[in-house]
Amino acid sequence: MITTQLPDISTFTTVDAIAFYTRQVSDTLGIRPGTPGRAERLAALLDWKRALHERIERERAERGTAL
Repeated sequence: MITTQLPDISTFTTVDAIAFYTRQVSDTLGIRPGTPGRAERLAALLDWKRALHERIERERAERGTAL
């Protein structure tokens, strides 16, 4: 069974969070499509990515380097 529970993003530095996300996506995409829990895991990763993106944008704004 594939777990959809992801760690709290606040426990990571931004760089570590990016590395974690990248590894998790790679690992999850390596799971055969149709495997129970795969789609849910990808959805959970997408939500996690959105939170990471918001965090990065907030940090950029605080530094004055927002795009």
